[in-house]
Amino acid sequence: MAEHRRVPRTRTLRSGKIVFNHDRSVVDCTVRNLSTHGACLELASLVGVPDTFVLTMSGDAARGACRLVWKTDHRAGVAFDEPVPERRDAGTPDRHSATAPQDGARSDAVRAELLALRAGLEAVAFGVVLLDQNLRAQFINRAFRRLWRLPDAKADAKPSFTALMVHGRETGVYELPADGLDATIAERVEHVKAGNPAPLDLRLAGGEAFRFQCAALPAGGRMLSYTPVTDVMRQADEVDVLRAALDAAGQGIILLDADLNATFVNQAARTLWRLPDKAGFGYADILQHGYEEGLYEVPADTLDTFVAGRIAHARSGDPQPVDLPTNDGRVIRSQCTALPGGRRMIGYVDVTGLVAGERAPHIQAAE
Repeated sequence: MAEHRRVPRTRTLRSGKIVFNHDRSVVDCTVRNLSTHGACLELASLVGVPDTFVLTMSGDAARGACRLVWKTDHRAGVAFDEPVPERRDAGTPDRHSATAPQDGARSDAVRAELLALRAGLEAVAFGVVLLDQNLRAQFINRAFRRLWRLPDAKADAKPSFTALMVHGRETGVYELPADGLDATIAERVEHVKAGNPAPLDLRLAGGEAFRFQCAALPAGGRMLSYTPVTDVMRQADEVDVLRAALDAAGQGIILLDADLNATFVNQAARTLWRLPDKAGFGYADILQHGYEEGLYEVPADTLDTFVAGRIAHARSGDPQPVDLPTNDGRVIRSQCTALPGGRRMIGYVDVTGLVAGERAPHIQAAE
């Protein structure tokens, strides 16, 4: 390939470091070729490496400010902001040369991978905190610092997990009652100490919601993640409001999934069917339970046919109302409503008075 650079580059094999984030982030690299105006760098991953950074090389105290010109998965071409002096020739031995100890090369590879992983965690949109075995923060990414309103100075001081919780309360990130603060902190610390992976939902003072989760790491460390779930929590709140409204309704309501298993039974329906306060009822179980409780009269030899008919009625989503006389003299009107996804809503209304009114004219006419 023809050489189009302003200054020809010479091949080299020197170790270097990509430095950014005010010298707090360092990524190891190998300088593959070099000139006074630019270089080609090879590294484990370019994830998290910004477009501008400082390049240092082994055996040379000079620091060159660079800008990214091109990149692939593992290589990058950079141009120096200002021409740099001629450097040592490619034959100068360093820890990436053929004469370098194998252990050193392996250590450098591990360090490069670690730095690449840290750079990736720095770039994600959810909060991440890495704790050591003493529950002190060894790494706090940008997303968490913004979320927790945590100054860089405090984050870089490796605060304890307890200190992070106290800071969140003091800055108004979330609400914790003063009289229950110590108990809440102790409970959360115990959760993290145990490496409990069960997610906890945190509601912040500004209306946002985050799902907190702890993962146990080797050597006793912990990774804490804070994932935004505001939309999910709002939908859950809306569902809770709807369920509360349905539970307070005088009409009996049963919600069934596509397999006709009850997902919700309001208080009026529980009273009507004399159901215990537990989950796991199928629609067939409810019908069977009503029969066993003596709610309605069905000959024992036709019970299966009766249940099968009500199941077929629900499966078809037939909205035609059906009246069910009960043993205590009432008439309960059942009606099925088809819902999206094959789900069904069964409503029950006491129409005893209405039915009696409808029958009265017929009785008078017969007399």
